[in-house]
Amino acid sequence: MQITMDEPQLRSLFINRVKLSPDKSMCTVFFYTQEGESAFDKLMSILLLYKPSLRKALSSSIPSRYTPELTFKYDRTYEKQKRIEDLLEKIKEDDQL
Repeated sequence: MQITMDEPQLRSLFINRVKLSPDKSMCTVFFYTQEGESAFDKLMSILLLYKPSLRKALSSSIPSRYTPELTFKYDRTYEKQKRIEDLLEKIKEDDQL
């Protein structure tokens, strides 16, 4: 929350999910933005600038000896879901004709 206040460009990003590796050494944060993957790629440089402070905040909030390395990725799940829903709607419309 504090980062979005400091950096208004990041307000369009939403965290969809977080995946922790089995050995807990890597944490992948999946982001989504309505502007698409190209907009996310432009914001990636800003996210990478905040990565050290995010890891520090994470280390103080989790009771673990080691803090996982953070990686940021664009989440295509919503786009895939939307495409499937559109296909299903098209099938329904074709069946009604």
